[in-house]
Amino acid sequence: MPMNSNQIVSNSLAEALQNFQRAVAPLLKLGKISEWNGTILKKREEKIREAALILGGKCIAILLEKLALLEMYLVHLGIKEAQSVLFIADGADWMWKDIPALLKRLGCDPNTTYYLQDFYHVTEHLGSFAEAAFENNSEKKAWFKKACKQLKKGKSSQLIQSMIALRKEAKTAKDTLTSEINHLVKLSEASRINYHLIAEKKLPLGSGAIESLIRQAVNLRLKGNGKFWLRDNAESLLHARCQWLSGGWNSLVDSILTYRIYPLSG
Repeated sequence: MPMNSNQIVSNSLAEALQNFQRAVAPLLKLGKISEWNGTILKKREEKIREAALILGGKCIAILLEKLALLEMYLVHLGIKEAQSVLFIADGADWMWKDIPALLKRLGCDPNTTYYLQDFYHVTEHLGSFAEAAFENNSEKKAWFKKACKQLKKGKSSQLIQSMIALRKEAKTAKDTLTSEINHLVKLSEASRINYHLIAEKKLPLGSGAIESLIRQAVNLRLKGNGKFWLRDNAESLLHARCQWLSGGWNSLVDSILTYRIYPLSG
């Protein structure tokens, strides 16, 4: 008997949870005293967080049923008529797999549709490279500052070559250095780090504005000590707050007050 969409979603979610359990369970075991080491625990924490982010991303993709909700919203906004479209994200694979295909399907002009890895997310990897490549703190800071400037100015090839040279000279942590180099090479080959081109168009290089909006619109109003919400009430308040913050409050009130006078045609 063929499976319906609910069964497919259920099975996909179960698989995602099983993968998360397989990835995290070994990291939670500390069988030896030598494993009670700050550096080891930090690395394990980072791997657990990475696994959690992967699980979260998969759950979002599953629950949206291949981004159908986002697609409807973008159509409503009239994204096809936009002068330019910029997609900024971190390294979650599902985003880079599904969103470009979605924008193409919606008819966005490929000549004015841009894709960018969050600049500050990439600089975290440069920071990890600096930590592994240098012992002296002043050298770490100097190299990191120079690397960020090179990245922002579109000199990624030059930056990658300098990283390769440092790896050849390194006596330790070569696996970490290689991993960070490969990460940057992957982004460069996918044309996701053209920050100089995006900056010339006066477009943002990071997703900080969206993260700030979530804090202003959601966290400051809905979260806090002693605050508990029913789902429907929280969604209604969030909708009203977004209208207020975006300057659409008067239009919202007018639409409510005139609804019975000028009902929407069915």
